[in-house]
Amino acid sequence: MTAISPGDGSRSQSSGRFWIRIADKLLVSAALIVLVEKHLAPAWAVVIILGREFVVTGLRSVAATEGIVISAQAVGKIKMWFQCIAIVALLVAAANSPPPCLKLPDGNFRPRFGR
Repeated sequence: MTAISPGDGSRSQSSGRFWIRIADKLLVSAALIVLVEKHLAPAWAVVIILGREFVVTGLRSVAATEGIVISAQAVGKIKMWFQCIAIVALLVAAANSPPPCLKLPDGNFRPRFGR
């Protein structure tokens, strides 16, 4: 709401950045969950990735309430790009071939590579 209200522009910009980061995290989270559902990624790896994302977001939120801004570094932005490229590559590969991971009856995943 602050983005459309007149007044302090810095508040609307910081609010906009916050919602953009949340939207990015939601999109990546949804895509990772789809990868688990399609057996394209092991659930334990997705839990670690999502856990890290929530911890970082929580720490940034706590810091923001104290007036400290923790901006994303170049390494984090590169990680996000690689994450998105990997998600898209797995989804495209799945559309054209069987999944690269095979789910065993005991619930574990085994790579299909190098048979």
